[in-house]
Amino acid sequence: VKALQTFIHNMSEEKKQVHQAVSETNAAAAEFLYQLELQNNELSDQIQIECDSKQQMESDLSLCRGNLKRSLDQLKSQVDINERLMCMLKSVQMQSDAIHLQE
Repeated sequence: VKALQTFIHNMSEEKKQVHQAVSETNAAAAEFLYQLELQNNELSDQIQIECDSKQQMESDLSLCRGNLKRSLDQLKSQVDINERLMCMLKSVQMQSDAIHLQE
């Protein structure tokens, strides 16, 4: 009977130790998961910031392309006007030369 009581007592002590070890393991796992969640949140925030920044850069780039296209179109239009003016100037110069030759 004494041996059985000792065995039961020892089993009870081992059970307490196992429960203590499980509790400590669970606490460590909970802390680890909490730290992972914090890191995940930080990474998610960084990714969102980078996505927002990328979208802003794409928007800015699109705006710049539009501005460049408008500027190029204006420049082409100005070149056309200048070419017409040069033709008119040559025509006036030729008429002026012809008038001078007649005099």
